[in-house]
Amino acid sequence: MCTSSLLTLTVNDLVSFVKCFCKLICEQFVNLLDKRKLIVYNAIMILTIGEKIRILLKRKGMTVTSLAGLLGMSRQNLINKLSRDNFSEREAHAIAAALDAEFITVFRLADGTEL
Repeated sequence: MCTSSLLTLTVNDLVSFVKCFCKLICEQFVNLLDKRKLIVYNAIMILTIGEKIRILLKRKGMTVTSLAGLLGMSRQNLINKLSRDNFSEREAHAIAAALDAEFITVFRLADGTEL
């Protein structure tokens, strides 16, 4: 029986469910899933930086407003950056530090060298 508490799913909850569902059932699947350019390659989710930040915020129980305050930027500026997925590497490192996480970027060459 469906109760009202079960009807409180948000759009983000639904998107998360769909992403997990696709990850479990898709093999050798390449598709553009949504307007935010979430791409699935061979059933491995490739999330945008903005999507990863939103996931971290949810896990940490933080809001965009509180993160913006920690970063010394306006809420609207951070929302714009999240929607455009427009972050410099320096900003990504600052956001990771504010969220008590580590942002790692690396290019790995065929010979195993990492930059």
